[in-house]
Amino acid sequence: MKLWLRRGIVRLMSVERTRRHRSSIAVLLQFSVTYVAFSLLFCSCKTDRPVPPEGSAHVRMNTPNPLPLLSDFGLSYYKVRDEVFDRHHMTKIFVTLVLTDGVTKPAVESVLRKYYRAADARRGFKFRPRASDIEITAYATPEHAASEMDQWLAILYKGPADSTPHLQWDDVQWAQFSVPRSDRFGLSDAQRRIVFRKLMQDKFPELHPLGEFSAVDSLVAVHHLSRADLDSIAAEGEQKHWAYPPMQVNG
Repeated sequence: MKLWLRRGIVRLMSVERTRRHRSSIAVLLQFSVTYVAFSLLFCSCKTDRPVPPEGSAHVRMNTPNPLPLLSDFGLSYYKVRDEVFDRHHMTKIFVTLVLTDGVTKPAVESVLRKYYRAADARRGFKFRPRASDIEITAYATPEHAASEMDQWLAILYKGPADSTPHLQWDDVQWAQFSVPRSDRFGLSDAQRRIVFRKLMQDKFPELHPLGEFSAVDSLVAVHHLSRADLDSIAAEGEQKHWAYPPMQVNG
């Protein structure tokens, strides 16, 4: 075979080997990039969950442990939730209070702003240096808080686009603090609230039945409550923003 022909064949074989080698490197690089991307996504999903803030209790509203009664500015209350959601799109702090005694607007506002300042000063989050959203809520009763239907008495909230927090009141609930509770249909205010929660659970099956509902049938029978009386109690509860039963917990 002529020398020039042999050299040409050898050159072609070398070029082909180089092309295959480069193709293998490209495939390997593509696989490595894909692997790293999936690894980062998996790690972020594992850490994308609520985490308790440093130096504070992580308390759920259904916790079996007794909560300490707190007092500030003449207001007595329980702190039933203190939680952080630290995620890619948002770092939000939730603080929920249930009020007991000494409930006045100046006292409630002062306590809400106290917890807001503390939340705004928190640091050490994963995705941003400080909270982007802060929500401090105060509820008139444990039942209002347990309903998880935003039946708050007051809320102090700041979103990512806000320069200052916004304070909002439920004026319907607030008006009831200055009105003495009275009997209707032979039932006390507390008894009518129980009947109302039972009526709401009958109307919305997704709401959780409560043990107190066992007394409702007896109240209806003893006081000879008619359908119209029950409808009137339901309307009163809706008008006055009485607490609903909590939502059913699936799973």
